Parts: sequence; C-alpha cells; structure tokens
Amino acid sequence: MQRITRYIVFAGMVLLITGCNDLTGSEEDYSDLLPIEQGIEFSVQEAHDQSSQMNAPVEPFIQLSMDTKDIYNCMNYRIDSKLTSTPSGQRIDINGVQDQGVCLTALGPAQNDFALDLQPGDYNLTFKYQQASYNYTLTVTESSLQISGDSNSFVQPKIETFWRYPENSFTYLCSSTEDTRWMCEEFEQVLNDSLDISSFTFPDQGTKPYPSVGQQYDIASYYDYPEEAVFQEAGAMLEAYSDTVVSEHEGAYLSVINWKNQGFRSWTDSGE
Repeated sequence: MQRITRYIVFAGMVLLITGCNDLTGSEEDYSDLLPIEQGIEFSVQEAHDQSSQMNAPVEPFIQLSMDTKDIYNCMNYRIDSKLTSTPSGQRIDINGVQDQGVCLTALGPAQNDFALDLQPGDYNLTFKYQQASYNYTLTVTESSLQISGDSNSFVQPKIETFWRYPENSFTYLCSSTEDTRWMCEEFEQVLNDSLDISSFTFPDQGTKPYPSVGQQYDIASYYDYPEEAVFQEAGAMLEAYSDTVVSEHEGAYLSVINWKNQGFRSWTDSGE
C-alpha cells in the first residue's frame, strides 16, 4: 500500500514538473531582441514582387511596411513582428529588433513588411508593443489607400494617402539638360500622335504610385491605354527613338513604365 502511495505521489510530481516545463517552453523568449526606443513609422501602399524574373509584368499588391526611427549600425536589422487577421482588421504584434547574424555594415533603420489581401472597405490597424496599443483605420478603395488616426503616437504613419496604380496605365519619364530637353518633348509628342492613349493626373495631396517631377525627372506624365498591346508599342517606339535619336545626341534619359512595373528605357536594351 505504501509502495502504491509513493508511486502515485512520484507520478504526480513528474506530471507537475512536466506541465511546468511545457508552460515555460510555450512562452517565447524575446530577451535577445533589441528594444525600439524612438518609435516606428509605417506605410500602406502598393508594391510589386518581381523576385522571380527581372522586369516581368506583375500586378501590384497592397503592402504594409514598417521602419524604426532608431538607426542601427547594420542596415539589415529586422523588426521582429507578427501579422494576425482579426474580424475587424489587422493586428501587428511587435516584439523588438532582431540581429540577422550577418551585418551589412551601413547605418539604417530596422524594417519589416507584410502583404495585405484586402478588398475595398474600412479596416482597423492595431499595433502592439510592450503592452501598449496604437490604433488606426485603413480605408481601401479602388483608387486609394488612406490611413486615419492619431499620428502623434509611438507608431505613426509615414504616408496618410497613397494613390493606387490605375489599371492599364503607364508613366513617361525623362531627365535631361536644358540643351537636350527637346528630345524629351519630341518623343512625348510622338507618343501622343501615334498611340491611343489619354493623359491623366493624380490629386495634389497624397503620394503618387509613379515618380513625380523633381524626383530626378524633368518630365513625369501619366497615361491610360485601352489594351496591353498599346504599351508594348510604346516600348518599341522608345527603342527605335533611342537607336536613331538619343544615341546620336546623348544627354537625355527616357523611359516608359506601366502599372505592372514593366519598363522600357532609352539606356538599356528593349524591355530591360
């Protein structure tokens, strides 16, 4: 009887110890992560995944990106975080900054990003860090991605309004000197005279998906086209103009890039 009693006590102790170990093991250890002290900036915008093939046409997707305001000695540090879908939106649990092991020696913030598969509507964005929550609303429409909420918090938006890529659109970009600006203007006139395209503009406020004038470009124009063949023809025309005109005079850099991030450039071979 005493032997049975001792066995029961021993078995209970084993179960208790094992249970405690299981509970301890289930808690994730973030002690090796660096703290975030100055805050985080985030943006929600459209991006392209062309990792499988350079310059392949790929449709844009919605992406949430985060950067620390803290600057580290390695530019490849990563924000250790997890994205969870909730009935009302998205929750981002932030744990700290992770050392990637191999240091890319250059100053920079820690970063991370997530793809968001969202249809038009309103969504809560809840960021959690060290028992604190920072709440925003993301409004998704066919033409824009808009963030609203208290922007004076530890986690704050870098972009409040991002205009999405219009389907079947492209941008014409050109940088030049004053003496070679005529090539930029001449080729754009050729595009308008030869193709079934219509120019459009984005609103003044917010961030454009395509580059703007002043971002290394003297001309940044935006066009709609009815079908993919029209954009391919624009690329072929740019290649021909580059071979016959730009190569003879130099000093101007022309490109056409569409909503799928496929581009044709005067300083490379066609479609590179």
